[in-house]
Amino acid sequence: MKTLNRTLLTLVLAVGVVLTWSMISQTAWASSVSLLGVGEDYDNVLQPWIKVGAAIVVMVAATQLVQKASGWIGKARSRA
Repeated sequence: MKTLNRTLLTLVLAVGVVLTWSMISQTAWASSVSLLGVGEDYDNVLQPWIKVGAAIVVMVAATQLVQKASGWIGKARSRA
């Protein structure tokens, strides 16, 4: 049941992100913004890959930090 709840929560959050992204993309300034480095003048082919890799490393580290903090808070609550 816990896995199902996590899956449904992830799905709801993903739909929220997509809807928000869609609303933002319809604004007047959206066409003037360079998203994720699109249009940047890279010196070589590896720079965009490095940029995406760095973003993934940061996201994974943040996710693990939130999971550990959640576990720690759960243990602290059970002791109280």
